[in-house]
Amino acid sequence: MAQQINLLTPILLKPRRHFTATAMAQGLGLVLVGSLLLAGWIHGRAEQRRAEFLARQQALQAEQQALSRSLAGLPATTDLKALESQIKVLKEQQEGQAELLQSLRSGHQMAGERHSDLLALVASTVPASVWLQGLRWQSGQLELSGGTLDPAALRAWLTQLQGQALLHRVVMAELRLEMVSAAQAGNGGATAIAGRLQLPPGAGGAGQPIWAFQLRGADPGVKVAASTGARP
Repeated sequence: MAQQINLLTPILLKPRRHFTATAMAQGLGLVLVGSLLLAGWIHGRAEQRRAEFLARQQALQAEQQALSRSLAGLPATTDLKALESQIKVLKEQQEGQAELLQSLRSGHQMAGERHSDLLALVASTVPASVWLQGLRWQSGQLELSGGTLDPAALRAWLTQLQGQALLHRVVMAELRLEMVSAAQAGNGGATAIAGRLQLPPGAGGAGQPIWAFQLRGADPGVKVAASTGARP
């Protein structure tokens, strides 16, 4: 009887060897190549970090040198008082300029506090026996000058002005009166206080005495700014 043999039976096949010398050499080569690549990447990153560190260190040294030069240029501690005094003077000048600017912008003031309001108040309250020759109101200072035939009426009128809301903070510091004759006033021979009075029609007749007056007042709560000669 003939016998058959199956040559594909696993026991009859040649065994496969996975850990041969060639396979191990190939694996070691791959590991070596990967290690070299990783080492190169790590070295490159380290060099980059080192360059960044050196650049930051140089920048810090430059800033330290600039700071040292700035500190060397500062005045000595003995000059601090002088600097404080200069700062104080500059602040005072700034406040004065701000107040002057505010006074120059009279058109932007609130109703009832403008120069035109003062003129309207004076025109509506001045007595018939009093006439004005000069009026000045600036930076909280009020100056009135003129003449009167009745000093009592003048004083009553000034008291009335001071009672108004527009001038209630103004303190009448000085009132100067000087009696001059009608002839002196008309000819311009009055004293410096009286000046040349422009008499209203009919004033000073029949030897009637004429009084020249000059009033000065100020608001204590307002600092006096530099005068510009402005008049309302």
